[in-house]
Amino acid sequence: MRGLTDLLNQPSGRTFLRSCSAVLGDTRCGVSTNDPAYVVTLPVLSQTDQRDFVFINTGFNDRWFEQGHFAVASGQATGLTSAIKHDRLENGRHRITLWQALRGTIQVGDRVKLIAGCDRGAETCRAKFSNLVNFRGFPDMPGDDWLMSVPRSDDAGGGESLVR
Repeated sequence: MRGLTDLLNQPSGRTFLRSCSAVLGDTRCGVSTNDPAYVVTLPVLSQTDQRDFVFINTGFNDRWFEQGHFAVASGQATGLTSAIKHDRLENGRHRITLWQALRGTIQVGDRVKLIAGCDRGAETCRAKFSNLVNFRGFPDMPGDDWLMSVPRSDDAGGGESLVR
């Protein structure tokens, strides 16, 4: 249920943060999550508790799919999606761990679509997606220490934290 004050919870305007405010794949981001450089569909080699899955080596780097999406493309659980917590290369295979177990049953051999993850940082946007031009954050914005700073005659202003 929502009350009349729910309208006060709706975003209005833009939030200024160091991290990007866009979501990977949306129009503000500009990266296509259908691009083969960022997505792969693979059969499941093994699974544990509908939360931990093993796939063949995708050719992608370790942690490439971390914070990305896991979408079931075939089998009884087709259409279910989840967020990826961990992606590790172990013995030449990708081990994907989800934040929550899926409600459906995924069998060995079912195909799953793995979409690259984004931590919404400027360096990730530049290095992983070559998309810094569409970065929607402010990585050089001063922090809270800057707000508390005052000029002092005994300090050379070396850039370290002002909170002591």
